[in-house]
Formats: sequence, structure tokens, C-alpha cells
Amino acid sequence: MHVTENKGLMVNAGSKLLIDGNSASNVPVILSHAHSDHAKPRKGKNYFASLETTALLEKNFPESNFTSVPFNKKISFNDLSVSLHFSGHMLGSSQIKIENEKDLLVTSDFNLHKTILFNEAEIIPAETLVIESTFGLSKYAFPSREKIYEEMIEWINAGIQKNEFIVLGGYALGKAQELTAVSSLLCNETPLVFKSIYENNKVYESFGVKLGDFIELNYNLNEANVLIMPPQLITEGMIESIKKSVKKNVSVAVASGWNNSRYKNFPLSDHADFNQLIQYVKESNPKKVITYHGYARELASFINRRLGIPAQPLNKHFQLGLTDFQ
Repeated sequence: MHVTENKGLMVNAGSKLLIDGNSASNVPVILSHAHSDHAKPRKGKNYFASLETTALLEKNFPESNFTSVPFNKKISFNDLSVSLHFSGHMLGSSQIKIENEKDLLVTSDFNLHKTILFNEAEIIPAETLVIESTFGLSKYAFPSREKIYEEMIEWINAGIQKNEFIVLGGYALGKAQELTAVSSLLCNETPLVFKSIYENNKVYESFGVKLGDFIELNYNLNEANVLIMPPQLITEGMIESIKKSVKKNVSVAVASGWNNSRYKNFPLSDHADFNQLIQYVKESNPKKVITYHGYARELASFINRRLGIPAQPLNKHFQLGLTDFQ
């Protein structure tokens, strides 16, 4: 069984599977979740994904073909048995377990924090673990979700008490739904949300995820005290326009694990931090580890040195066969 990066994560065990990618060949493609850096469906191509991921993608890619796979149900691709397991990252996000004589697990993006929306990811034992390493440096250690929520509630409520208009920045898919729930369920403030966020919120609700009340933004800024929008749209010009419309001062906060915004930041990440990455490796108890995305080389080095488990990074300039560990 070999893993390479080839327009996605290619697993070759006699039969081939491509994870989170595209290929001109007829190799089956499994999409771990609906974020655009992982899912780029093409017209007429066939894709396998969880029920929830399919629902999120179908509305934007109606000319692609999707086969929905329930969580924890095994499906076969020739001599390979494949199952999807919830990763805690966002609605429908999946870890992918691949089995034949041996087994391999691809975590994709995952989260071991229980959130207001979802339970944490299940840690799955595997002989070979292919683990994302977005926050693969020890400096990336996030506070508990409960602590972050407490700080957000205090900050939002304080701003509203000072008659300020609150703008929260979060990616339209995944982060914005958590912000909707924080505003509506924890702060009792019905937020305005951008159209793209509104549409994604509706998909979340269709799968029974409770977000509370929210209103689609439509020239109605004076109907609420909170606006949730994609962070890339938050500009000084936008803030000035909001100030003039609502006739209030505007306070802005962005939810991100990176803390690289000029505005107030809450480390509300939907990725595992460094401690969670190490926890997953320990509890999965693999014989081999492949790190990919983010700080792959640094995380692999730590796993080798401190955990004593053979680990090596996978990136565009380095192709790794699992037999290289022998």
C-alpha cells in the first residue's frame, strides 16, 4: 500500500483511491468534507462523500455526480474496504479508513474539541496513520472551547451594552455556523448573516443541527445587533458603511486559530491543535505515521523523536511509499 500526493491524496494498494482531489483517470474519488481546499468537483465526474457533505456540495455543483456514504458503513472498491467516520471538523466531515490485508486511516481535517454544534472526532486505531498537520507546532495550543465561548459571550454582551454594533468574521462554511449558534443560543442575539452563510445554515438545520434564530442580510442592518460575515469581506470601507447605516460604533472580532487579523481574535479553530494531534497519534497507536498539510515536517520530527513512532512528511516535493518505513 502506497500513499502519494497526486492532485489529491492517492492511495495505491493494487486498486487505487483518490482522496480530496481530481484526476483524469477513472480512479474513485472520496471527498472528506465540503471545504473548497478539499472539494473541487468537476462537471460529470463521480464522487463519494458523506450524506451531509453531498448535501452541501450538490447545491453548488449540480453537474457533478455524488454518491452518499453513511458514516461507519463499509463500501468496497475492488479489493479495498472503505468506511467514513466523523472527524469533528464541520458538518459531514470524514476520516477515511481503508482496509485490505493492512489498514490505513486518513484523518483529513479533524477536531477533538466538543463544540456547541458537534461532538469531537472519534480516535480510530490504525496500522498506518495519515494525519493532517495544520497546527503541527507546539506553539499552537488553544484554550478549551468552554473558555473561548465564555470570552465571546462577555465581549459580545459588553459591546451591545455600550450600544455598539457587533461584526463577527468566520468562514461561510463551518465557522460561521458555530458563530451563529454562539450569538443566538449563548448570547440570545439573533444575528444577520450573509447570503452564503444563510444557505449553509439551512443545510445544517436540515440535518438537525441547532443554530438558533438568524436573519438573512438584505438591506436590513437595523434589525439586529450582530452581523456574521466572511472575514475576507471585512474592510475599513465596509465598517465605515455599517457605521453610517446603523449610526453606532462597530466592534469587530474574527474567529480563527491563526490569530493574524488586525481585529480582535477568538481562537475558535475547527482544526486540531498541536496537543490534539499528539493525542490522536498516541491513542490511535499506529506503527507508521505520515503527516501532511501545514507543518508536516515539524510534526513528523516530533513524533519520531518524542513518541518513537516512525513518521515522515508527505508533500508535493516528496512521495512516500509505506514500504519506505521498513
